[in-house]
Amino acid sequence: MLKRYRTVFGEEVLLTNEKWNHVAHRHPEAEKFIEKVKEVLSLPDVVKLSKRDPSVHLYYKFYNGIYDGKYLLVVTDSVRKLISTIFITDKIKVGEIIWPGK
Repeated sequence: MLKRYRTVFGEEVLLTNEKWNHVAHRHPEAEKFIEKVKEVLSLPDVVKLSKRDPSVHLYYKFYNGIYDGKYLLVVTDSVRKLISTIFITDKIKVGEIIWPGK
């Protein structure tokens, strides 16, 4: 599986077979929400910079239908233009907000 997605910033990012296998094995609960990745990247609620690595972008979108209300988080490497991982979380991590703009 090689999928291409466009982010809210107009950048194209790729989901490679290797990264999809990572999601399937490490975060199997997120696997059934693959069809929502496009929406998370193109219409996120918020995008933050990783506190540890500013080239890592965290795209969050809240869904009531995911476990009675959770965020689907798509993590991208903005330098390599790849999706690093996808998982479900109940809160937004600390970090600088880069979208929506201030």
